[in-house]
Amino acid sequence: MIKLYMKKYIKWGGIALASPFILFIVLCILIYIPAIQNFIVDKATSYASQATGMNIHIQRISLSFPLNLVVHETTVTNPQDTLLNVEKLTVKIQLLPLVKKQIEIDGVELKNASVNTVDLIEGMSLQGNLGELFLKSHGVALTPETAVLNELTLKDAKLKLCLADTTAQDTTQSAPTFWKFKLEKIDLANVDFQMDMPLDSMNLGLKVGNASLRDGLVDLHKAAYSAKEFKLLRSGLYYNSGNTPPIEKGLDPSHIAVTDINLQMDSLYYQGNNIRALLHQFELKERSGLEIKSTEGQLQADEKAIRVPSLQIKTANSFLALKATIDWSVTEQNQDGVLNGQFMAEIGKADLFKLIPDMPQEFIQSFPAAPLQVRIGVDGSLSELKLSTCQVKIPDYFRMEMDGTVKNVLDSLSREGVINLNSDFYKMDFLSSLTGGVVIPSGMNIHGKAGMKGNDLFTETTLSQNEGKVQLNAEYNLLKEAYKADMQISELNLHDFLPADSLFYLSAGMQLEGAGTDIFSKRTTLTANAGLNHLQWGTR
Repeated sequence: MIKLYMKKYIKWGGIALASPFILFIVLCILIYIPAIQNFIVDKATSYASQATGMNIHIQRISLSFPLNLVVHETTVTNPQDTLLNVEKLTVKIQLLPLVKKQIEIDGVELKNASVNTVDLIEGMSLQGNLGELFLKSHGVALTPETAVLNELTLKDAKLKLCLADTTAQDTTQSAPTFWKFKLEKIDLANVDFQMDMPLDSMNLGLKVGNASLRDGLVDLHKAAYSAKEFKLLRSGLYYNSGNTPPIEKGLDPSHIAVTDINLQMDSLYYQGNNIRALLHQFELKERSGLEIKSTEGQLQADEKAIRVPSLQIKTANSFLALKATIDWSVTEQNQDGVLNGQFMAEIGKADLFKLIPDMPQEFIQSFPAAPLQVRIGVDGSLSELKLSTCQVKIPDYFRMEMDGTVKNVLDSLSREGVINLNSDFYKMDFLSSLTGGVVIPSGMNIHGKAGMKGNDLFTETTLSQNEGKVQLNAEYNLLKEAYKADMQISELNLHDFLPADSLFYLSAGMQLEGAGTDIFSKRTTLTANAGLNHLQWGTR
């Protein structure tokens, strides 16, 4: 009898212990039955609609073993608008890795979705359409916080973000995150993104034809980002600021419109001051007609300095090259730092007048076809910076050169330096439409120097034209607004400068000394002496 009772207790005890597991298994089986799935979805959407005050509807849901979920025709609406509409969402996740706190996503696919947040988020609205989104991720581990994104594809998307910027800045400190993301393959095709900031009268947009990223890594804890390769092809960019309409001709910095962007970079890395990038290709066309045909270069930076070992930009008419090294310390107050660089450019006439479009047509037509050549070289530090060369010229027309040294560049009290100037003018008649009858004669040259010491400025300059000379020695104090000048003119033929007038040789002198520039102030003083030694006028 006791054995019979024991068997009975064991039997019912076993049933009681097994019931939760049996119930769990039954429930797991039931959720794979379509009728049960639809019942659960209807109840869940009903509760969610009541809680949010929105109308949430899912036409059909399909869940197959183990975790393959397909959701058809999801819509979220309010009385005014449709907030979300998704034609199809597919999620495929492996079941067993979840037990080990790992997530293996065989695929997440979203097709034909539209979103319109209206005023759900204060100060911001997002609206647009998404044609296709697919991602695959094998290697998401909750401990440690790592994720591998094997593939991400986005196609046929058009999104518009409006920022009203009415919300206060969130100053709450968030907990540190240690997530690392490995991005193996990301591809975008036909993606259009627009951002409007009406309070700042600014909007910008990016139209992506094709974009790809390979072997990227994002370390949120170290704020480090890297990629083996990045490409942006057949794309466009626009930027508008202010309420003024764009200028009809030339480059307008407030209204930039760029098309046919082709960009290819590799070996990318960014973490604070540590930066690396290798630029293989960069092409674009700007609304003004400015077109960059090719760009190649390198960027390297570490905790000490940022370096551009080489950078070359070519347009249809121009060429630019840059090589530079700048210590990060030059951006810090009371710190010295090395700064050296070489810049070379040959700017074609067509490109030049795209940058300065508002010039008289007569001047544009008479401007030399030869390129404007620019050479600049600097070397040293903020404590002593040497301008080794600064040359601007158009061969056979003019040449201007400067060199010199400036000490204590950023210290307004102890700053001092001298810059030497040598200029020769050969053929300057192309300026006649701008000078109003004044001519820069052939053979004229200007030589001299200009300098500073603290708040004191000075210049010693000589203008020579054939046997004529103009000598100018001048001083000026920035704080006191005090000035002194001595100008001597010797046998200068004015007819070379004013061919329409009947003035010829001039010899004269003038001295000025004073302080202040406000003629109505009692503190303004001026003492002037002038003398005329010789002036010739009339016809020859």
